Amino acid sequence: MRKLAREAVIFMLLTPIVVFVSSFIYLYHDAHKSVAVGLSAGTGTVPAVPNSSLPPITAEAMKTFQPIPAAPNPQSLLRPGETPGTPVAAATTPIPPGFMYPVTPPTPILELLGDSLLFGLYGFPVGFGFWAFYRVVRFAIKG
Repeated sequence: MRKLAREAVIFMLLTPIVVFVSSFIYLYHDAHKSVAVGLSAGTGTVPAVPNSSLPPITAEAMKTFQPIPAAPNPQSLLRPGETPGTPVAAATTPIPPGFMYPVTPPTPILELLGDSLLFGLYGFPVGFGFWAFYRVVRFAIKG
């Protein structure tokens, strides 16, 4: 009986540590993703999306929003002498040179540690569940 209790306690004490560390690594990576892109260019801002045909959305553009009309018949878009399947150059709206999206400051590390610590508390019941699964599998194999 002591062996079972010892196994359960080991699982329940180690799992919160693993959950805490892994959640901190995930949150740190997620919070600093956009900053790394902006700082790699040396500008402190995130560049506009590369290879995008969409112009940046501004407040002025949102004021003039109109619903999209129904799509015209594809046959009516053909020029004389064209057939369906003739390659046509895509119409793109270029992004103005030097346009940059602002970078949000990264989340402070103490806040990330606090969030990870709270998430690490789920490690106790998860560790107990892992231990119960381990015992069931071991019982099924060894008998």
